[in-house]
Amino acid sequence: MSDPGQEWRAATETAAVVARTGYRLLSAAGPDMLPLLNRLSTGEVLDLPPGAGAQTVLTSAKGRVIERFWVHQAGDGPLWLIGGCGDAQPILDHFMRYTFAEQTDLTDRSADHRLFSVIGPRSRDLIDRWLPTTLGPLGIAATDRIHGPTWILGHDAHGTQGWSLLTDVDHADEARETLVADAATMGGSAIGSEIAECWRISSGLPATGFEISEKWNPLEAGLRDAVSFDKGCYIGQEVVARLHNYDKVSRSLVQLRWDDPGHGDIGSKLLHGDKTVGEVTSFIAHPEGGAIGLGLVKHRSLDARTPLAFSGADVAVTWNPLSQASS
Repeated sequence: MSDPGQEWRAATETAAVVARTGYRLLSAAGPDMLPLLNRLSTGEVLDLPPGAGAQTVLTSAKGRVIERFWVHQAGDGPLWLIGGCGDAQPILDHFMRYTFAEQTDLTDRSADHRLFSVIGPRSRDLIDRWLPTTLGPLGIAATDRIHGPTWILGHDAHGTQGWSLLTDVDHADEARETLVADAATMGGSAIGSEIAECWRISSGLPATGFEISEKWNPLEAGLRDAVSFDKGCYIGQEVVARLHNYDKVSRSLVQLRWDDPGHGDIGSKLLHGDKTVGEVTSFIAHPEGGAIGLGLVKHRSLDARTPLAFSGADVAVTWNPLSQASS
C-alpha cells in the first residue's frame, strides 16, 4: 500500500517520480509546424533552435485558453508538443481548422509514448545522472541511459521546478524502474496521482481542465510567462493585448487553504461578505491535514489578510497571491 506521508516527503524533501498518464503528447516533423503554431498561440516559437523549448498557449478568438503546450525542438528528432491531461483529438481538430497548405505532419503520440516527471528539491541531482551535459529550463536533450529513443525535458509538465522524461511505450517500464531506483538512493520514491496533485496545487501551478480552461484567459490563469507581448498576430491576440495594455485583468490565480476538507470543491464560489469574488479551480485534502486549493479571485479590492468563505458554510478560507504562496 502507498504511504501518503512518505510520498509527500519524497516530493518536498528529496525526489519523486510521477507517471503523467493520459497527457497530450504530439509530434510534428513537417517544415511548417512552427510557423503555424506561432500564428495560433501566444508564445514566440518561430525560430526555436535545436535543443531549445518554449511555453505557448492556444487561445480562442475570444482570448480564452484552449491548451498550454511545452514545445521542444529535438534537433535530429521531431518537434514535440507536450500538453496537459486529456483527449488529443480536439486539439488536433483545432489545428486542422487553421491548416491550409502547411506541411506539419502533426501526430498524436499519446498511445505509443510515455511521460514521467521528476519533482522535489533533489530532482536536478537525479536528472543529472541521465545527461552528459547540463540542461536548462525548457530545453530538450537525448539520453542513452536506457535503451530506445528517450529525451529529458526541462519542465515537470506543469512548471519549470522539475524535469520530465519522454520515451516510447516499449521502454517505459525500464525508464520508470531506473528513475525510481535513482530516487530511492536519495531517499525518494515513486508517488501516486493524489500526492502529485497536492504538490502541483501547493506549488501554485495551473493544470489543463482546471485553471487551463476556456473559462479563463491566460493572464488570469497564471500563464503570463507563456505570452509574448512583442510578437506578431495570433488567434485571440487583440483580446489578450487589450487586457494587458489597459490593465483590465480583474482576476488572478491564488492559493487557498482551509481547515476542513469536507467543505469546498472545484467550482465552489468564494465570498467576501455577501459578495462573490471568485471560485475554486483545484482542490485536494493535504496529507498533513486540512485542504489546499487554487482559485481565480477578483483580488484588487481585497486584502490578502482577510479570509474568504464558501457560500452556506462557516469555513474560513485563507488566500495568498501566488508570488507569496509556499508549500
